Amino acid sequence: MNQNVDYEVLIDPEQRCGKRSTQRLFIATEGSNSEPKYFSDLGKLIKTSIKLIHVKGIRRLGLSDPEHVFERIKIALNDEEKYKPNDDYVVVVDKDKWSLDLIETLCKNYGVKIFVSNPCFEVWILFHLINKNQVNRLISSNSCDDFIDEIKQYFNHHNKDKPLRRWDYAQYPKAIDIAKQLDVKPNELVPENPGSRIYRLIEKLVTKD
Repeated sequence: MNQNVDYEVLIDPEQRCGKRSTQRLFIATEGSNSEPKYFSDLGKLIKTSIKLIHVKGIRRLGLSDPEHVFERIKIALNDEEKYKPNDDYVVVVDKDKWSLDLIETLCKNYGVKIFVSNPCFEVWILFHLINKNQVNRLISSNSCDDFIDEIKQYFNHHNKDKPLRRWDYAQYPKAIDIAKQLDVKPNELVPENPGSRIYRLIEKLVTKD
């Protein structure tokens, strides 16, 4: 693994309630485009006081599997110039075709939080677009392509590089409600298909003092 990983600051600290937060959130994702763009734009909307930092992906080298996503977090943890003890570290990964047992163990050992979407990040995107009464028709969908096709009903030219128009980010409370509704096994690492635990990360961001 190349140790020369650059860090891209996506959200600067915001002033909230007269206090400036010194806590930062390092977030590593499988995708190098849609997920970082989503968290960047959403963070600007909710004006989180956490500095959200994306550890750049290396998809072109075939290093987007969860183990390599975690390796990028380890690089951040071991970077003495950038690391601060009160920083938080998060990995956002898809169930997709991966076995997540190892990544769960690694995260527990290093104090890194993991948020899984099943089967893929597009499930979370779709939750912003549908209404609650449309949830039942998603149950029969079981592949990432199914959910991409669903999103294309709203955006004809949707692809993984362009997750949402900016105004759609304001629908995150509805996405949280739908994700909770479908999360019938909340104590397991992987949510039922379709499902996404990203709602827990967003709740953490919007409630952070």
